[in-house]
Formats: sequence, C-alpha cells, structure tokens
Amino acid sequence: MEFRKTIRVSAEDYYSFNKYHLRAKVFLNPILFLILIPLACYLFFDLPKGGFPNVALTIALPAAVVLCSLLAFLSLRSLKRAAAKRYNENEMLQAEVVLWAGETGIGEQSAFADSHTPWPDVARAGETKNGIYLYISGKKAFIIPKRLLTAAEDEALRALVKKHLHKKRNQLRRK
Repeated sequence: MEFRKTIRVSAEDYYSFNKYHLRAKVFLNPILFLILIPLACYLFFDLPKGGFPNVALTIALPAAVVLCSLLAFLSLRSLKRAAAKRYNENEMLQAEVVLWAGETGIGEQSAFADSHTPWPDVARAGETKNGIYLYISGKKAFIIPKRLLTAAEDEALRALVKKHLHKKRNQLRRK
C-alpha cells in the first residue's frame, strides 16, 4: 500500500498547522490565567479578611474572563499574522510538493528538496478538521490538507500511519 499526492499548501493550511502546533500556548495559557487571577485575589485580599472570596468572585473572576478572552483573541490574531508573514516569505512553503508514504517511510519531492524519513524516525501524527500533520521532528511536519484528499487517499494514509506508528504517537482520529 502506498500514498502519493501532489499538493500545494495554502496560507490558511499553514495557519491551521501553526494553530494546532501551538495550541497549548494559544489556549492553555489563557485558561491558566483564568484560574490564577481569582486565586491570587483570594489569597491576597479575601483570605486575610476572614476567608470568604468576595473580591475573587465579584471582581477578579469577571475581570479574568474578559482578560483571558482578550488574551486568546490577541494570541490567535498574532499567530495568524506571523504565519502569513512566514508563508509569504518562504518559497518552499508555497511550492508544489509530491508527498508520499509507503512501507519504508514518508517523504517529499519538490523543486527545493527530496527527502525520505523512515517510519521509526517519524515523531508523531496529528490531525485537525483541516489537515493531517506528520511530524518528522518536534517542530517540522508534513502538512497534508484534507480538502485535497480523496476518500481512498485518506484511508490509505491512515492505514499506513496506523500500521507504522505506535498508538501513543498516532493522534489521528478514527474513521
């Protein structure tokens, strides 16, 4: 069984990958602040006065919700701008690429590079509603937009990933 597909990653595909790759920074940091701000107000203002969380509940919690929502919005906006800038400045990202996966590993062929990564060296596989990402290192991945895949190609790629990646490294959704 082999998967082979000629693709061209769009700026939106690249943004979706960055949003997936940096999801902890974009989404978990605001949630952490949502917890820490009211907790800090409780410890510094309410606890010394007898313990009931008046300030933490009436002022700090609503303020933390607004602040965290703003932080998440600004993080996504900043991420979108940075991804668009990197995409527009990098000809390799915009190039047409032939991605392939087979029994020996995964690879790409383009005007800029030919590569082959054996399956044991593939770090992990991830997925969003927009794409499938096959990581060859902590930060580098093959971006495969789902909009370009037929049902047969999607099935073949998933079968190869399931066969060659351990369950812990395979984060593709089951179909």
